[in-house]
Amino acid sequence: MQFVELSGETVGSRKVDNFGVCSKHFKIDDYERYGVRDQRLRKNAVPSVLKSLDKDNEINSESNGLCIEVDSHSQTFSLKAESYMWERKYHEELRHKTELQNRLDKLQKQIAASNDREKATSEKLNGILSRFSPGQKKMLEAPHKSYIHWENEDIIKGLSLYSISPKAYELVQKSWNIPLPSIPTLKRHLAKFPIVPDKPFPAVFKMLNTKFINEQFNNLKTQCILAVDEVYIDHKFCYDPKLDQVFGGEKNATVYAARGLFNPNWKMPLMYSFTQQTSQISELIELLYENGLNVVGCVSDNGPKNQKMWRQLQIGNVEKGVVKNISFRHPVTGNNIFWFPDFPHLLKLLRDHVLEGFITLESGAVIDKSWIKELVDMQMKEMKLTHKLGQKHVNIRGQLKQNVRSFPDIFSFYGNCYSDTPEAPIFI
Repeated sequence: MQFVELSGETVGSRKVDNFGVCSKHFKIDDYERYGVRDQRLRKNAVPSVLKSLDKDNEINSESNGLCIEVDSHSQTFSLKAESYMWERKYHEELRHKTELQNRLDKLQKQIAASNDREKATSEKLNGILSRFSPGQKKMLEAPHKSYIHWENEDIIKGLSLYSISPKAYELVQKSWNIPLPSIPTLKRHLAKFPIVPDKPFPAVFKMLNTKFINEQFNNLKTQCILAVDEVYIDHKFCYDPKLDQVFGGEKNATVYAARGLFNPNWKMPLMYSFTQQTSQISELIELLYENGLNVVGCVSDNGPKNQKMWRQLQIGNVEKGVVKNISFRHPVTGNNIFWFPDFPHLLKLLRDHVLEGFITLESGAVIDKSWIKELVDMQMKEMKLTHKLGQKHVNIRGQLKQNVRSFPDIFSFYGNCYSDTPEAPIFI
């Protein structure tokens, strides 16, 4: 037994395997109880009580174990027993530490995997939130909040969507639960914008200044087109309580708008007027230049008011069938600003010239609607050669003249190939 070997004592000729250690050499904590009176020694118990239990200083062999008195070697034996006990505890603690280290490594791996998932989720969430405006983010963070201060960016986005379709605005706001300013809020902010005829909109130019003033004028983002368009309006009179003025009585108005040339994702109205003057063009070009935008061209239809403006700017002069001048000078830089007729309007004019009159080609050949009428009549009697061409294309009246779609129907290959004039397809 290790206890006897540590003591350094001999037990005569008797075998050590036949001996046991007395229960009195163990502490009370070395036993574990089961039942009422029964107890047994713990598996990891070590004899540590080394006090002599025999008066004759001999080995006492009893039924309950072996008692060894340590007299001269008591101190040495005590140190050896204590060393053995601490060594055993050390190995137990080392094994326990290894188990804890394994558990710690496993937990660290789980934490690292959780952090990676959290980072990926956070990146996706930030990507989604970047599409929302500051006010929308506040509303998403506090959905039960009844009032929130909407920023200008929120109002602009709301007005953009509402101007496209009020029904779509209500669908997105109420059915899809996407936070948007209420319609009364939009109207309240609109009332703050001073919009009067013949005066540029200051809020629009302030917005353009914020977006483009730091850009270089040679940057493609700052190159824009000034569009001039005439729109029909309700000629009823209305009273503006804020300005204390009465407006109305006009059937149409001229709207000036700016749009990016190489970045056509933005388009902003600048001013509207009931009179059309060249001084308004120069004023708007100068204001756009002061706010970081460079006008390189203008576009309009071929209406009588626009043709009058062309003559005032000395552009569009035709000599012997050739247009001599198509540009005017920039009021600030002196560069050429080119004026372009509206292409859809040119197509409608070409269609109207053919249907209501005729076009004489350079060779002297004439193109009119006679061949179109003949082709339509032929299809009604025998067979249908062109599916899109019908009687409605022969007589276009009223509001149908605004439809550009009728032009490709009439002048498509299937229509003009039946003309008696071989030059017609080449001309078209």
